[in-house]
This record gives sequence, structure tokens and C-alpha cells, in this order.
Amino acid sequence: MNLAILYWVLIGLMLVGVLGATLPGLPGTSLILMAMAVWCNAIYCSLFPVAFLNQFFFQPK
Repeated sequence: MNLAILYWVLIGLMLVGVLGATLPGLPGTSLILMAMAVWCNAIYCSLFPVAFLNQFFFQPK
């Protein structure tokens, strides 16, 4: 997925989170934190793809 598309989807998710912080019945801060975690993971994976894969597949024995 293109990072620009992901960015705008996560901005929308954060706006729903802001609404949820004020309106009962909608999740609030958890949506904002989830969007932040997804964005940080996407940036990390795009900058360091080899390091990201190495942590799962090439563990020292």
C-alpha cells in the first residue's frame, strides 16, 4: 500500500478517535494509539526492510 494512502486512512481513523473521545459509544484514544502504531510500523518497515525481516528470520542461535 502506498504510504500516502495509508497516511490519509490513518488520519481519518484518528479523527474518528477524536470524535470517540467526546461521544459515548465510540472508541476514542485506542483508535488514535492504534493509528500511531500502524504508522510507526509502516515507516520503520519502509526505511529498514531488511532489519525488519531479520528480526523474524535470522535470529542468532
